[in-house]
Amino acid sequence: VGMVELWGWGHAGRLHLGYDPDRMTYDPLGSAQPITVEYKPIDEWEFGYGAQLRGELTRQLALSLDAGRTSFALDTAHRRGDEIIQSREWFHGWSVQLSVSWLVTLG
Repeated sequence: VGMVELWGWGHAGRLHLGYDPDRMTYDPLGSAQPITVEYKPIDEWEFGYGAQLRGELTRQLALSLDAGRTSFALDTAHRRGDEIIQSREWFHGWSVQLSVSWLVTLG
């Protein structure tokens, strides 16, 4: 009781974005031909890291604070005025969690 632990973690994996349906046909007003768009799946690497502070409040109760970040990159396209900008952009997500745990001794 009274001691605080610091734990670190990291991970790497693959992000998969799939579509269902994977194609759509649009019939724009004023166009003689319908337009069919195929949505291809996207597979990218993603990475993350974080830390946890954990302390026992009593012999049977612990409190922990976790913080982590996950990152991945995607090829993007957007309009800026009359220009189409294509680039590779990184996206990041943060998470913070506060937990209270009941400690049980097994055996």
